[in-house]
Amino acid sequence: MGMLGLVVRERWRGAWDDARRFLLLRSRRDLVAQLGDERHALGARIDGLVGKRGDEGR
Repeated sequence: MGMLGLVVRERWRGAWDDARRFLLLRSRRDLVAQLGDERHALGARIDGLVGKRGDEGR
């Protein structure tokens, strides 16, 4: 019975964490958009560096 209680409690905790994360992200759409833009900019910089590094080896 004790193990069952622990399993149920952990599932509830996980569900609560997921719901809280969803609500937080939903309420801060502008922040999420800004972070997405930064991620794309970083990806472009990394692609540029990898491309330069690959050209130097040839």
